[in-house]
Amino acid sequence: MDIETPLKQARPSQRAAKGLSLLEVLLMITMLSATILPCALMLTRTGQNARDVYLQSTRSILLNSLQDEMNVDRNNFVPVYNLAAMNTDTTESGQVIPWRSVVDTTNAGASDSFQKTVFYYLYNTAADAANAPRYSTKVIQTRNTLRVRFDTPQAGYMDSSGQWWNPWVLYNGAAMVPGINNASSLYTNYPTQPITNLPSHRDADIYRGGWWVNSTGSITYTAPVSTGLYTVKLYFVENNAAVLRLMDIFLEGKLMNPGNPYFAPQYCGNQTFCANVQMFDVVVTDGNLDITIAPNSNTTNDDPYIQALSIKKRT
Repeated sequence: MDIETPLKQARPSQRAAKGLSLLEVLLMITMLSATILPCALMLTRTGQNARDVYLQSTRSILLNSLQDEMNVDRNNFVPVYNLAAMNTDTTESGQVIPWRSVVDTTNAGASDSFQKTVFYYLYNTAADAANAPRYSTKVIQTRNTLRVRFDTPQAGYMDSSGQWWNPWVLYNGAAMVPGINNASSLYTNYPTQPITNLPSHRDADIYRGGWWVNSTGSITYTAPVSTGLYTVKLYFVENNAAVLRLMDIFLEGKLMNPGNPYFAPQYCGNQTFCANVQMFDVVVTDGNLDITIAPNSNTTNDDPYIQALSIKKRT
């Protein structure tokens, strides 16, 4: 019996069990690299895209927030919203989000008492030049009525109809701020009893102050406006006694009440604490609506005063 043959047949399998050759190992590493590397790059790119989308979303939220805070009723609108340099105080997850707002006061009608135009600029980094934003948008807000009351101390007021009354400020044409020409004759005089034609004393705060007209002078309120038709309402009340107060009212230099220089209390049957509103229409073509009140030129009388005014844009 020959026992060497089975042993000789087992030798090839023993040689195969020794392992892979170096070339085979290198080929396998190459194949794995070709599979793993694209996946890693794809994950990196996905992460970067997600970060970019997140930052862009954050910038959009910031922009929307800035737009929401834009209030055309603010008397100090231009200095508040006109930034000379970018703001770098806003951060999100350690990422600075630079921004800047610029009020357009260069073009006729861009910003006035009824319209405000603001450019919002967003930057990638604080190293960007302030005049080279990566993204910008223009926001225009308007109102159709400007309401002002002449009270000291200065304070805004929300009436029972939800209408906002601005406090008085001095006129500033360069900043498109409507206002008065002097503050020397303003005073506070709270009504000592209910105003007779205001139910339950409602909105009496509109009339609690006043702008007094010196017997030898006049007062002027100026509002920067675009060309068009406007309705002006002047609000009066007599808080002292049933005295005779006569006045001349000028809009754009034109006398609006010739032969009819009276105001409260004459319009209320000589009753004190009676509110009265006078209304006039005027066309403006020179960029400013000027409202001037002066003592009546034909009569010596108690000095007139005015409590509030409103201007409504018609066209």
